[in-house]
Amino acid sequence: FLVLAVVGVWTLFLSNHAQAHDVAIDGLASFAYVANWHFIASGQNYIQQFVNQAPSPLRHMWSLGIEEQFYVIWPLLVSLVGLVALRTRGGHGRARHAFRRTLLGLCLVLGVLSFWRMISLFSSTHNVNRVYYGTDSRAYMLLAGAAIGALTAGAPIIRSRRVRWWCVAAGTVLAAALVVTMAQLQTDASWIYNWGYGVVCLAITAVLVAAVQPGPNPLGRLLRTRPLVQLGLISYGVYLWHWPIAVWVTQQSIGVGGLLLFLVRWALTLAVSIASYVLIEQPIRRGRLPRLPRIELANRGIVPAALVTAVAILLLVPALTYSAYNVASASTATVGAGTVAARYAAVDHCSDRASGTPVHAVAHAPVELMGNSVAGEVAPCLTAILASRGVTLSSATQQAASPCDFLPFSRQLASDAATRPRVVLFFGLPVSLSTCGKASSWLTQVRTFVALWRHAGVHVYLVPALGTAGTTAPSPTVTEYERLARADPGSVSVLDASVFVRDVADRFEWRAPCLDASEAGCANRTIAVRMTEDGGEHFCAHPVAGSVCPADLSGGGRRGAAAIAAELLGAPQFVALLGAPR
Repeated sequence: FLVLAVVGVWTLFLSNHAQAHDVAIDGLASFAYVANWHFIASGQNYIQQFVNQAPSPLRHMWSLGIEEQFYVIWPLLVSLVGLVALRTRGGHGRARHAFRRTLLGLCLVLGVLSFWRMISLFSSTHNVNRVYYGTDSRAYMLLAGAAIGALTAGAPIIRSRRVRWWCVAAGTVLAAALVVTMAQLQTDASWIYNWGYGVVCLAITAVLVAAVQPGPNPLGRLLRTRPLVQLGLISYGVYLWHWPIAVWVTQQSIGVGGLLLFLVRWALTLAVSIASYVLIEQPIRRGRLPRLPRIELANRGIVPAALVTAVAILLLVPALTYSAYNVASASTATVGAGTVAARYAAVDHCSDRASGTPVHAVAHAPVELMGNSVAGEVAPCLTAILASRGVTLSSATQQAASPCDFLPFSRQLASDAATRPRVVLFFGLPVSLSTCGKASSWLTQVRTFVALWRHAGVHVYLVPALGTAGTTAPSPTVTEYERLARADPGSVSVLDASVFVRDVADRFEWRAPCLDASEAGCANRTIAVRMTEDGGEHFCAHPVAGSVCPADLSGGGRRGAAAIAAELLGAPQFVALLGAPR
């Protein structure tokens, strides 16, 4: 609750209203210990944190939600098993053994079902958020510990010295393997969701059992070293505080990066965690918190209840009163953006009936659009707009896809002159998980994708997603795209369609020109722009507060397509490419 209170103060005084609104909703979900399901419903991705905007300082509360939900449900199941075991005839000893056997069987059955839930969900949906945050797809890790407790009655000591020695040796090797795995694991590796987490769970279980064995035990001695024990004492505070500190203390905020930034973050985390341990956690455990003398003994609950209520109110204020999207003030609404708005308005839109002037008198000028869901949104409208100019566009899009997913199809197209396009548009939001099973990063895959088309003599237009509102700092994706374009301007170009929602200072202003006066939200000839977490609604009419643009409005597809078309058709090099000999 102290962490929630600090985050609540931050939302009120140190963040913009849209961010404060979203974080306050996260806080209320954390308050109720349902943050994991809230993140699933709102589409917040834990793994791909820094694609479009700073992550919530409460994103790590998902695990506390899973634990608390387990702590509520599991004792009820254990009690039910106990009631069944008491019906066993033959005395207390038999009832106890029946209880442990039944409970162990329940742990194993539910654990297997939970693990199978993770595998089946990932295989059918490739929805990492659902798999990563779901209580049902994560419970097997907690059930593994419950199974050890049921099997050993809380004292997992192996009697046979020989078996114990092998257990310690295996646990030591597995502990080292876990460290190496954590250091090298790529978050876009699909194997971790298919079977890897199950192996990790079994390895951790073996390490825990091995560490408590008596006798010669190097693993136990290592884990009993004073620094690790002291870190263990404050580990809950470290977990609670490390993530908000990581979100707030960045290279942009303090001016240092790399190892020094890491050390600053850890120094602050340890300082706050130690203070929390000494001043809050231990006094609570020992009943030594200060008491107000005028409160009667029977009414001591008033103080904690009041504090908890205050935290809830602190989060409710921004959640209920702040807008879910940022709106630029009239003073910043584009004194010098008239040229940009005019170019945007001059481009065909899907609702227009009149065809534009053809770009070039070419019977067949193929353009290939590739990308993930954001490309799929603009594909139908962009196809129609370019068709009105005599340009044929075909698209290959796949939800949550990475560049490597398009490499086989790209090789097939590029190998035949009859199917080889003259221009390739690559448009999509960077995702951390690739369905093609490649462990390389998004940018590494983009470089491979670009190299394939460059070798085929095809010009590639890289279309970055929108950046972060209110900042001019380019994302790593934009920086890499621009580097590729500078290295070979004859083969690679960057198409910046997001220019239509930036002001003259190059800040995202969250306003965009209207398509026509009758469009929803266009009373003042501009429209609020809402960028969702996954970047899908690039130019979404959003007069209603919420986390996702309503489907019945104009949506990101039309606006994104018009923006891309405006930039693409205004590029002399694009026109020249279409008119070049096949």
